[in-house]
Amino acid sequence: MLRCNNLDMTSLLLKLCRCEPTLKCQQCSYVKTIIPQRYDADNPNELPWPVSLYIDPYDRIFIVDKMCDRVLLMVAQDDIYSAAIAGDTENTKIYDRLFCPTSVYYEEENYSLIIADAGSRRIIRWLFTEGSIRRRFKAWWKNTQCETLIEDIDCFGIAVDDRGFLYVVDSVKGQVTRWPLRGVSGLLKLGVHGKVVAGGNGCGNCLDQLNNPSYIFVDQDYSIIISDTGNNRIMIWFEGSPSGKTLAGGRGRGNKLDQLSSPQGITFDNFGRVYIADAGNSRVVRWTPGATEGEILVDSSASKDEFNQVTDPRGFAWDNEGHLYVADAKIGRILKFKIDDS
Repeated sequence: MLRCNNLDMTSLLLKLCRCEPTLKCQQCSYVKTIIPQRYDADNPNELPWPVSLYIDPYDRIFIVDKMCDRVLLMVAQDDIYSAAIAGDTENTKIYDRLFCPTSVYYEEENYSLIIADAGSRRIIRWLFTEGSIRRRFKAWWKNTQCETLIEDIDCFGIAVDDRGFLYVVDSVKGQVTRWPLRGVSGLLKLGVHGKVVAGGNGCGNCLDQLNNPSYIFVDQDYSIIISDTGNNRIMIWFEGSPSGKTLAGGRGRGNKLDQLSSPQGITFDNFGRVYIADAGNSRVVRWTPGATEGEILVDSSASKDEFNQVTDPRGFAWDNEGHLYVADAKIGRILKFKIDDS
């Protein structure tokens, strides 16, 4: 597997695909960015392994680059600029470095990132101590400090609800835990600050169990939707419920319309339809509420045009105009789709 080499500031063409309704790609282009580059010299124009995305209310895009142990930020100013703002940047202390991060959330109120630092088995808060994204961009990302919120946790996906609770997927224990972010300081401890809100009954395929869960989504009713990757299904846990309900898949690993294979990222639209990164099948599928099977939106054979294909879809995010962004890890690019609302 490709790993990153020495840090070198250079310009890069980061591939973004602009697509029309029903995910039929009409035009694709390269968007010029500026990224602190740490790639193999033989592959200078690649984003090695994007696995997760977060888009804030100002359409600033945070990209978790797992292979290069960092988080990237894309900001639209006169042009679109990007920089490594967390992880192995030029000013990072050894303690502050990331190791195989998997998920990120941006706290607008205090200019900080919550990061699942999976390789280090911890959840951290990356604080920016000077400047802001909009006015003092370079000062903002070069003046940081890091604090550990949760340690000794096999974290993967994270989410934050509007009450300020952090949800963390523990892929090894097969559970989701919930933690307060407001009004607490220092290390958070399970049983003191945090509690199990889904799974936690050992790894398995019963409705009160999870098996190698990965990504997570929390809706406005505080229900928890989980990619139960090892069981090839999507589960929903209503708040306070001792067990979950299968939303999609759960009929064995396969490529039929009622099956999933190693599902990853999940998200919802305003119609309650769930979008699933069906990574093992190299496709993005959508399930409507109550459906017994999904529909394929895009896959690895969608057309002869390589820009209208996905090979290893992972994380999702929506912008303010309703475009769906997909991190395609294997190819190393971020795809942007316009979704048909019909």
